[in-house]
Amino acid sequence: MEHQDIQVIGGVEHLPDEILVMIFSQLRQRSYLKGVLLVCKQWAKNAVGLLWGYILFKDGRLVWRTLATPGTWFNYRSMVKVVCLDSNVADNEVLPDAQFRLKALKLLNCRLTETGLAPLVQDITSLRVLKIVDEHDNAGIHIRTIADRCTALRRLKIRSCKTSLQSLSTLTKSCKDLKQVGFFDCSQLCDEHVLALAENCRNIMSFRLHDCGQITSASVAVLISNCNNLRELQVERCDLVDHVAFLGLPDKALKYLWSLSLQCRSLTNAAISPIIRAAPRIQYLYLNQCSITDAALPAISRLQSLNVLHVLGNAGITTTGLQVLKARCTNIREIDSDNFSYESKGLCLGLFELGVAKRDAMLSLPHAEVLIQAGPEDWISTTIINMAKQAVFLLLYSKCPNASVGAETNDAEKYSEYASTYYQTAITQYFSGQCLPINYFHILTTYFCAYQAMRGNKETAEMHLENFPFDLRRKYRRFLCYYISLLPPEWNYFRLEDGSPPVNDH
Repeated sequence: MEHQDIQVIGGVEHLPDEILVMIFSQLRQRSYLKGVLLVCKQWAKNAVGLLWGYILFKDGRLVWRTLATPGTWFNYRSMVKVVCLDSNVADNEVLPDAQFRLKALKLLNCRLTETGLAPLVQDITSLRVLKIVDEHDNAGIHIRTIADRCTALRRLKIRSCKTSLQSLSTLTKSCKDLKQVGFFDCSQLCDEHVLALAENCRNIMSFRLHDCGQITSASVAVLISNCNNLRELQVERCDLVDHVAFLGLPDKALKYLWSLSLQCRSLTNAAISPIIRAAPRIQYLYLNQCSITDAALPAISRLQSLNVLHVLGNAGITTTGLQVLKARCTNIREIDSDNFSYESKGLCLGLFELGVAKRDAMLSLPHAEVLIQAGPEDWISTTIINMAKQAVFLLLYSKCPNASVGAETNDAEKYSEYASTYYQTAITQYFSGQCLPINYFHILTTYFCAYQAMRGNKETAEMHLENFPFDLRRKYRRFLCYYISLLPPEWNYFRLEDGSPPVNDH
């Protein structure tokens, strides 16, 4: 290869706009973007769209005043892609000629009437995401306002809706390419709406129902039969759904389904065999609070790709039955029930150096081993991998409730100091360009922050938390659960955006 043809860029001022936008998009805090705007015109031109792309109208009057100002340097209205409206926005504050080309619209307990919402949705042919949280009975009005014009909608999520959803049928006729649909705590959602989705939106890949009391097996059966591209299916706390929803499904009708969550008291063993035949590639199976027994486990054991099984709240499931299933399912990593818990220990590098008592104490923690389920790649430094894993185990041990078993009283503090040293070394390696995998970096950050928080070192915890992207807190939510339960209520920066601990959400 001849190297004389390679052109070397002299400095950052020569970077193309596309690269600058990619770099600026990695800035997690809006205050950083505001600083970027002040550097030079080129940086401002490439960063202003990122800053104005997402608008949360907490100070509505200021935002509307800025958007309404004529002769601004940038055309701010054309940059607005995501709008989040809460209960503080009134009809008289909305610009009559907003002219947004929205990609996402979030209405969180929004009080806007049809008059106030109409200017914002004049052109919604590019709308991809619609999220409605409604505690003021306005969801029906909002859906009716946009029902026949959002033809490009891909994601629909409605929560806490207690009013009629008659306009939903009209919406489904316009949005034939819906991919992700979720209804949570919607007491007025009925079979008619689900049937409309099944008839008009056959490309749905993720469908979630939670606490929708009027939904029956009939509509769920039609949706499953029509939507053969389903990847995720969740039906929880829908008491009228039982095994009838899954009877008569052709073999491999849901061949792409990899995650299934059913939490319905009426669901019995009769549903399991049809499900397994229709969806043989399930990897994550959640059957909590159902009415299944050990008789269903042989059918479940035929899932060769099964990684995670949760059967909490099923009195008919015994330890013996789950042990037999574990022996048959060679790929399973996690089983969770009321009286049996298993997590794979195949990747515990460094764990067995701690001794039997300490090892058993650590493994008694919930979900301990799943932390390191991802194996190392060939190109990753083995030394750094082992260091990262050892730090995770030491942090687990330092806060284990059974740490006093067979150990000195100061062992927890000693191991915590070691873990902190490993952590600092790993962080140094990471920022110096060494090959520390990003997932281990985030795991270390999670536990180091939690440990510092519980010791009262709030400033230290917050400093390291800045290195932990907010969107990945949801990814590692199950690992944060244990520590969140121990943190004081006022330390809420480990909680999710809705203020609730990350529990019971797959």
